[in-house]
Amino acid sequence: MASGIYGLSGSGMDIDDLVKGMMKTQQARYDKLYKQKTVETWRKESYNTLYKSIYNFRYNTLANYKTQANMSAKTASTTDSSTVTAKALGDAVQMTHDITVKKLASNAYLQSAEKIKRENTADPKSVKLSDIAGISESELKNGGDKIALAFSVDDGVNGKKYVSYTYDELAQGTTLNDLVSDMNKLGSNIQASYDNNNDSFALYNKIGGGTNTISISLESSVSVIDDKGAETIIPVDNAAVKRSTNLVNNLYLASYNSADKTMGTANKFSDDVKYSIGVAGKSGSFDFSGDKATLADMVGMNIEVPTDPDGQWYIINDDGTKTEINKDDEGFKIQVNGQAVSFTYEDLTKDLSESGNPIETKFAAVGVTVSLSAAGSKMQVALTRGNGEEINLEAAAGTSGEKFINKMNLSTNSLTSTMSGLDATTVKALAGNPVMQDGETEDSTAFELVVNGSKVSFSYKDIETMTMDGFAQKINDSSNGAKATFADGKLSIYNEDGSEFSISSGSQAGKTFLNALKLSSDGGTTIQEITGGDNSFSVKGESAEAIIDGKTYTSDSNTITTGSVVYTLNKVSKNNGTEDKPDYETTKVTINSDNATVVKSVKQFVEDYNKLIDELNTQIYAKYESTYLPLTDDEKSAMSEEQIKKWEEKAKTGLLSGDAVLKEAVNSMRSALASIISGTGNEYNSLASIGITTTDYTEHGKIELDEDKLNKALTADPDAAYKLFSTLSDTSSEKGIAHKLSDAMNTSLNKIKEKAGTTAELGDQSYVDSKITRLNTQMTTLKARMEKQQSSLYKKFNAMEAAIAQLNQQASYVTSAFGSSS
Repeated sequence: MASGIYGLSGSGMDIDDLVKGMMKTQQARYDKLYKQKTVETWRKESYNTLYKSIYNFRYNTLANYKTQANMSAKTASTTDSSTVTAKALGDAVQMTHDITVKKLASNAYLQSAEKIKRENTADPKSVKLSDIAGISESELKNGGDKIALAFSVDDGVNGKKYVSYTYDELAQGTTLNDLVSDMNKLGSNIQASYDNNNDSFALYNKIGGGTNTISISLESSVSVIDDKGAETIIPVDNAAVKRSTNLVNNLYLASYNSADKTMGTANKFSDDVKYSIGVAGKSGSFDFSGDKATLADMVGMNIEVPTDPDGQWYIINDDGTKTEINKDDEGFKIQVNGQAVSFTYEDLTKDLSESGNPIETKFAAVGVTVSLSAAGSKMQVALTRGNGEEINLEAAAGTSGEKFINKMNLSTNSLTSTMSGLDATTVKALAGNPVMQDGETEDSTAFELVVNGSKVSFSYKDIETMTMDGFAQKINDSSNGAKATFADGKLSIYNEDGSEFSISSGSQAGKTFLNALKLSSDGGTTIQEITGGDNSFSVKGESAEAIIDGKTYTSDSNTITTGSVVYTLNKVSKNNGTEDKPDYETTKVTINSDNATVVKSVKQFVEDYNKLIDELNTQIYAKYESTYLPLTDDEKSAMSEEQIKKWEEKAKTGLLSGDAVLKEAVNSMRSALASIISGTGNEYNSLASIGITTTDYTEHGKIELDEDKLNKALTADPDAAYKLFSTLSDTSSEKGIAHKLSDAMNTSLNKIKEKAGTTAELGDQSYVDSKITRLNTQMTTLKARMEKQQSSLYKKFNAMEAAIAQLNQQASYVTSAFGSSS
């Protein structure tokens, strides 16, 4: 506002007051526009509040009354909750299910079986990775950015994730806690932790089930992703492989055996990493008669065992006579790798299919592992030596020991190709058709194989036309103890003496060739492949397994959902049989209607609906006090805060009184509730039929519930409420009350949106918004006009004051002049 100078003339006039009085009419016009705008703003806010309430009811509250879980609820009871508990979903069928729990799900889990070992022993409690791995201070100082430690982890789902540290990083004091943090950032399901108090490291796969694992592998190279997502492959040298082996091995990571509640043996990498495949030992089989296999049966000896523990033992001769024997005397003996192994007469009567049988125990004492497995009347035999050396069995001619050895029909284990068509291909093709590089000739080495530790080289010229016959001959001529044969389209490689046979290659062509042969030592069940030199160990979780109504289900968790029933498996069902012939107890799970939950849901619907109706009716039937208009700043200045508050409460009341949009919203909701739903299949086709009716007319559409009538309806038809509320259909007459109500509310929401938008913000182009915008424009125009008029008045009064001052000055001069002349 402009202001003027006054009083200089001595006129005594209050110019501000005069201007204000002259502007009074214009100010009144402005105040009227302000009050109209404020009323419309409050009206918009009232509409917006109701919009949010209707929106919340339609999109959130109503959803509860469309589900079977609330409107057709079921209960699930179980005969053995310690084995299995169950939750029935709304659409579960009322019946009894049979369930047998055979396995519980578990997670892959590794933890330190003992305290962590430090290769650098100066600080036995150090948590530095360099001390655990055995990296010296000199190596840390001089190693720079070379890879010092590297391995990968695989959770069975997300693929390999690499963990690596340079010497520079380790020199900064990288600890087990840093390793935990880095592993937990890999984007894997494997969670790492370190317990400082117990000096224990642990890895845990957060997802259970048989497909979820914890695999740890040494790597000959690692993948490093930079900040821009670019991948770099970095080689890992032998020193780093050795240190990585130390690190992982010294954590003593072992799995927990839930069956016998014990910790297993720590998993370890080989100290001397070899990227090879191989086979060792001998195997065979023999037939046996009767209900069990014994050594006596193998050597043709008929032994009579007394029923009295202290009774006399006999050998029954071929002519039927008996020869007295002492059960602890030697029955026969053999030589195993030059060491004597003898069996007593009592040993000869033991069941060989049982664990700890005489062959297993006696051979183990001289360093040979024996595996026996019965299949019908045939016993399979496998012999190996822990150190991979040869296995040699001898016995005197014509003795029971010779009969025993011959009966086993032992032959040396071999690696045999399982790939078909080998007789029609060449070594070159199997090796991936390697191409000579610059500077190479046909006599250059295409690839090398390491057979039993000796190199066997193949030139480009060799492999051009070499067949499997030629390859076998090349192996046989290499003087490394290996034997190769090719017959009937199959290649077999082995050491004749049963010692460990190994074959490997450091070149890609060699690896490709060996992998292409698909070599197997068990007839193809397991194919041995070179996988790039990984040395790894792995544990996996276990999937839950249950038989439900005769069908087998598996799950990565101990929860199985089928037939709209959620089963939670708590323990394995009791087995009244044996491990070989299990006889699991069956748990019964019975599904029944849960009428109490349905009644509770319907009661809640009545409450929710009435709450919304009350809110709408409060606005529709509120009395509008036209004498209470919004206050201007001048009017507020003459009132207390409490007076202003009460005034504005009155002024805001009834702004939507009798509103046609709101009345239509209520009427459409009432109409939806009064609908007759066809297709229910019985008499329960309206809300009134299940006990929901309107209250007194003075409450303008509120409803009430007769619980007894509802319970009666649910007893007759457990799905009565669900059919009425939740049926979804394209046919209007069959559509459930909740869906009809939803449609009605959607229409009301759109009309309120057209009338006043959805929020208090301006600019939504609604009817009220346009009105407020128009009033704002009028107020702005009028304000500018008033400021211009006020400025003009002040200029005129200022000019008047200046003129009066000049006249006063002239009068004073005249008076002074006349006074002087007299």
